[in-house]
Amino acid sequence: MIHIIIVSHHHDEYIVSLIKKIKSTSPDSNSLFHLYIKDNVNSFKLQRFCNAENIDYMGSKERSGFSRNNNLAVEEIIRKYHVKDEDYFLFLNPDILIETETIINLSNILADHKYDLFTADLYKDQQLSVRDPSVRHFPTLTDFFTSYFFGYNKSIIDRSDISCHQMVDWCAGSFLGMKCSVFKHIEGFDEHFFMYCEDIDICLRAKKAGYRLVYLPELKVVHFSQNDNRALFSKNFLWHIKSVIYICRKHILKLC
Repeated sequence: MIHIIIVSHHHDEYIVSLIKKIKSTSPDSNSLFHLYIKDNVNSFKLQRFCNAENIDYMGSKERSGFSRNNNLAVEEIIRKYHVKDEDYFLFLNPDILIETETIINLSNILADHKYDLFTADLYKDQQLSVRDPSVRHFPTLTDFFTSYFFGYNKSIIDRSDISCHQMVDWCAGSFLGMKCSVFKHIEGFDEHFFMYCEDIDICLRAKKAGYRLVYLPELKVVHFSQNDNRALFSKNFLWHIKSVIYICRKHILKLC
């Protein structure tokens, strides 16, 4: 079973579109995967839609960041449902577009290979012409600097020639899956990260614990990325800087 968790922060339209697409092509898929919506802003419209579509909706007592919202969602799923250690959690951004056939293919891959962690081949457009730089080597301090100020980041992996399953260092939290047993062993996301870098951190901790993250190139997924952290001195930019400082202190990243 794949437990798919999506955190919403005023992302009603994206989530409604995704659920409608999945429901229209696979109305009865409860044996393979289950959808859960964690709403950070308690949208009545989204709650009503989820209830009508029989989608698990989780409200929020307070507004939290990416890490805490996902941890809370996992806690509630484990508390309410019979979750097995060999089941999987799949964390998706709300602006992800995925075909039901892709999820079914993923389920078959996981049944065969039992991977610890996994990610997909993400694209920025529905024509699948521009890849999202979502799969990378672990960054250095220099990578953060050159990415911000020069638009160059050597930690990004060129996926154009990758045609088979391949181990990678880390992937963006926009599409990140892992075994339930792995998530519990590494104690989930670090809630000191409000937003940004929590995906690097959890992949790094998983690798240190002996787990493997595998890139699955046959899984084609669209991510309508906004890159809000790029505007200098914006709220998102400052959150990103704070996360960079924290992860550098926590893991003592190399300078270059």
